[in-house]
Amino acid sequence: MNASGCTATEDVTITVGQLFSLNVNTSSDTLCQGQNAQLNAVVGGGSGLTYAWTGAGLNNSTIANPIATPTQTTTYNCTVTHTASGCQLTQSITIVVNTGYTANAGADQTVCSALGLQLGVQHNVPNPHYAWTPAANLNSSVIAAPTITNDVTATYTITVSDARGCSVSDQVTITRAFASTPTTQSVAACANVPPTLTAPAPGVSYAWNTGASTASIVPTASGPHTVTITDGQGCQAITTFNVTLHALPVVNLGNDIALCGATNQVLDAGNAGSNFLWSTNATTQTINASTSGVYSVTVTNANNCSASDAVNVQFNAMPVDALQDVTTCISSLPTLNAGNPGSTFLWSTNATSQSITPTASGTYSVQVTTAQNCVGTFDAVVTLAPLVAVSLGNDTSICQGQSLTLDAGTPGSTYLWNTNATTQTINVSANGTYSVTVSNGWCTASDVINVTVVPGPVDVLANSTRCSGETVTLDAGNVGCSYLWNTNATSQTITVSSGSTYSVTVTNQAGCSGTFDADVAFVAPPSVNLGVDTVLCEGRVLTVDAGNTGSTYQWSTGSNAQTIGIGQPGTYSVTVNNGYCSRNDDITVLFNPSPARMAVNEFHTCLDDEPKYVVIDAGNAGSQHSWSTGETTQVIMASAYGWYYVHVTNAYDCTAQDSARVIEYCPATIFIPNTFTPNGDGVNDFFVPVGKSIASMRLMIFDRWGELLFESDDLNTGWDGTYQGEYVKNDMYVWRIAYKLFTDKDGETSFEKNEMGNVQVLR
Repeated sequence: MNASGCTATEDVTITVGQLFSLNVNTSSDTLCQGQNAQLNAVVGGGSGLTYAWTGAGLNNSTIANPIATPTQTTTYNCTVTHTASGCQLTQSITIVVNTGYTANAGADQTVCSALGLQLGVQHNVPNPHYAWTPAANLNSSVIAAPTITNDVTATYTITVSDARGCSVSDQVTITRAFASTPTTQSVAACANVPPTLTAPAPGVSYAWNTGASTASIVPTASGPHTVTITDGQGCQAITTFNVTLHALPVVNLGNDIALCGATNQVLDAGNAGSNFLWSTNATTQTINASTSGVYSVTVTNANNCSASDAVNVQFNAMPVDALQDVTTCISSLPTLNAGNPGSTFLWSTNATSQSITPTASGTYSVQVTTAQNCVGTFDAVVTLAPLVAVSLGNDTSICQGQSLTLDAGTPGSTYLWNTNATTQTINVSANGTYSVTVSNGWCTASDVINVTVVPGPVDVLANSTRCSGETVTLDAGNVGCSYLWNTNATSQTITVSSGSTYSVTVTNQAGCSGTFDADVAFVAPPSVNLGVDTVLCEGRVLTVDAGNTGSTYQWSTGSNAQTIGIGQPGTYSVTVNNGYCSRNDDITVLFNPSPARMAVNEFHTCLDDEPKYVVIDAGNAGSQHSWSTGETTQVIMASAYGWYYVHVTNAYDCTAQDSARVIEYCPATIFIPNTFTPNGDGVNDFFVPVGKSIASMRLMIFDRWGELLFESDDLNTGWDGTYQGEYVKNDMYVWRIAYKLFTDKDGETSFEKNEMGNVQVLR
């Protein structure tokens, strides 16, 4: 505070560093070239530290324990900083790296034989240990200069190590001359394409058993062919070629072929079991040549050697039979043409022309020779038919309704009438001109006749049906004609009253007559009886039948059916018509009231609850009641679930059947108390949830620290207030419950529910 009484306050925070000590160490302070070591910074102090390492080959310079991979001797410094205070400690460590080892196994060599050759190595490793590979080829793999014991080409590796395991390696390859040169080879080829034999390795000179000195030769015969190869060091290798020259298949398709009239020729290449390729692309031993041309084949035997041959096949056509049997009218002579232009001809008539004209019936033959000298003989039968005669007679007339037979004669011929008929005779009954053309197949003739038809009486009678008791008048028409009925009446009309067939013969002034008839029938009227007037119970239906199946009906209700159903009071009438007669009838129907239906037919309740029954009232006071339970009162007390049936008869003796159903509806509930008194007095001694329709339950009790005191999945087993045989103290305890409830009477359950709460123990 100053003299004026003013004051000021300021705060400062002092942070005390928590960095007490630093120790740096390593997993190894001496390494071979390429090895690594783990660095560790061990700090005494609190948290909030950072690390900074220096030195080459670190995988991470900001952590407490990096990996170091130095290539030479290196000193690593670690600085640790307490971030909050800025306090630092630094310490270093040096890792020595052994370097400078060399090893030389000598230059690679090529030798005539590697057997007995000694290997060696020059190096600068102190107190060395030797390891040669492959050891199987050496007399020892752990000495400086081992001897090779296998005459093979190989690369040998020497590894020289010091006492600490630091090592250096080198390789040398010893190649045996001609190591991969085969001693024998088998060579096969076709005799027409001999193989070229080439020495399997290069050399400075070659010596064949044939006397040749070249690197390659072409053999001319089967058998062994040996070559000796010498390289620049004088090393030699000998290889023998076993040569097989396979013979070619013999293929002979024969001489060229010329055939008359043939359509195919079998060509056989022989050499069964070989492969074949024809110029037709066929691959079989034989083919059928079906067209003229050159056919060639290449045959390849089992040794893959091939040979070919070809043949020219010519198919020359035979003369074509151009002659046909011919039948014609003698008035038109035929021409026989042998066809085959350019050929020569010799007829049975000694004619030598291509065509002739026969003048008499008979068989005519000709020999035809083509330009390719193919010969054929053909014949034809010539038939010259006689002329035809036809006469239909003079023009004539007939009565209408009559017919006239026209006969063209000349049986066995063919006929064509202008009516398109093709029979020898036709029947005509109409005016017209009729013509026919008659043919015996080759000769034809025609004739014409005019036919006039005189009109006759017309049939005007018609069948008739009437109701019994009526009459029918039949009129034969055709005024001015004469009449004769089958009743012997001679008038134009007659009146009849009985059913029968009536006929009349009518003759006009030209003498043309006709007989006509008509069927007359009389039908009995329908009998209609709907029955006596009737009284029914309400709700019933009376079926009324007008009878006379097949008739037409007209009810007072507008219905056209044979039967109707009556369900309302009133008078009902019907008219029945069988098509000729009609009759009618009526009936009066009354209805007494029937018992009324129950007001309530379905009750949803829980009979486990008071009063444990349901009141079912069938109504219809003053009526008689008969229940499926055996009771006869109007009202019953139903104490079970299910169906209840009742039969009711009222004062009009009208009955009705009705029913009611009692359906179980007991909603599932669960109640969990909040206090109980486990003192052994028999009252409220257990804590257990209670309710209805509980399917399953799992109850757990915990104290206020969460320790499980009680657990049960028995619906009837509750907690008695004890834990490990001792009563718990008066306190509040936590309960947890998982439960399922039944959702219907079939046993379906709800999803599991979980609840938690408290219960007070009072004692």
